[in-house]
Amino acid sequence: MTRSGTPPPASVLQLPLPVFSKLDIKAKEVRPSELLRSGPRNSGEPYFGRLGLHRFDDPGCTYGTCYLGFDLSTALAETLLHDVSAVNGQFVVERTRFNARWIVRFDDVPGQVLKLADMTGASLLKAGGDAALSALWPYDIPQRWSQQIYAHPYDFDGI
Repeated sequence: MTRSGTPPPASVLQLPLPVFSKLDIKAKEVRPSELLRSGPRNSGEPYFGRLGLHRFDDPGCTYGTCYLGFDLSTALAETLLHDVSAVNGQFVVERTRFNARWIVRFDDVPGQVLKLADMTGASLLKAGGDAALSALWPYDIPQRWSQQIYAHPYDFDGI
């Protein structure tokens, strides 16, 4: 509720601002060892998909996307839950799908950090977005955000 007692307006995520490439997007530096990936056993890692089907994939399939998490739950959710709905507050994943996964942690390379665009909280709001970026379906608008982040002059490694 707002201070006036009225509910806040519903979010309708828009396309990235036309001036997105000129925005001072906050970066977060992350060591590769801080990230986990859940992937099929035969994917080769790190795997960068170019299908253009998932939330932050490039719809033109010119660059690949690797879905990672800072913890095990997020890593699993990034690859197992994108097409599953909660039932009574829980996600049910077939055991065969779960058992077909590897969990990968990456090694650090001396002097290497990943520069991620901070698309959370105030940083996301300043860029013209909101939390719907991580929840909206279909994925056409989040994919356009991905393209703008990829093309940003700060040369981000990801989100």
